[in-house]
Amino acid sequence: MKKILSLIVFIYSLANIVFAQTDLKKWVIASGKVEIMVPENCTINSDEKTVAFSQDAIKSPGSILSFSMGDENISDNEIPAFTDDRLKLAQLHDESFKYIDDGIHLQDGKNIGYIKFSTKEGKTKYFHYTFFISVDAKPLLFKFSCPFKQRKRWEAAVDNVANSLRIIQ
Repeated sequence: MKKILSLIVFIYSLANIVFAQTDLKKWVIASGKVEIMVPENCTINSDEKTVAFSQDAIKSPGSILSFSMGDENISDNEIPAFTDDRLKLAQLHDESFKYIDDGIHLQDGKNIGYIKFSTKEGKTKYFHYTFFISVDAKPLLFKFSCPFKQRKRWEAAVDNVANSLRIIQ
């Protein structure tokens, strides 16, 4: 009986470690119109358009989330077609492109399009995760990249960031 109880306590402790929620901090962007939640251990760079997804950039180089506002006009209802167009562009842009996933998240009545894919540069393979939302009829584009071997470490965190997008106008 003691062995079973010890095993249950061990599994519970392990589950708490594995499934522990990362503390998040709010980041307000796009001239105060959008907020997202990023992991507490991330560093918001001085340009305020990129986030380093590591406490130590030397140990985790290239794990970066950046954003930019697009020039084209796009409504919230056009996000699904915009996602398809971005997917086609990504496929054409790099011959090493490998599709992983794409789709639409619905958050507070707003469409958030996303694309996940990998590319290869030299001998290094990279994981890319792009997502976007319409803000004032312009696309707000987010791009995350990291070495592919770090995909499992960061993919769920970036999913959470994408799903935390809020228009706060």
